[in-house]
Amino acid sequence: MIPKKVIEAAEERIAIGGQLVKIGEYKGFEVYTCEYQEEMTIGLPELYLWDGSRVKTVCGEEAPEIMGSVS
Repeated sequence: MIPKKVIEAAEERIAIGGQLVKIGEYKGFEVYTCEYQEEMTIGLPELYLWDGSRVKTVCGEEAPEIMGSVS
């Protein structure tokens, strides 16, 4: 189950058709992002890092770097 705070953080991406999915773990965080059924040009990915109590939103050039390190 995706935490409510992660869903709230991703509200804008969900509104344009994104589906939240967990993509793995990174330095003690669960990492979530939005996937889209249709091809979309939205810029760099936006990640939601969940530590069990709060969400850190990561976008920009840092996001692809983290995605490359997700296990």
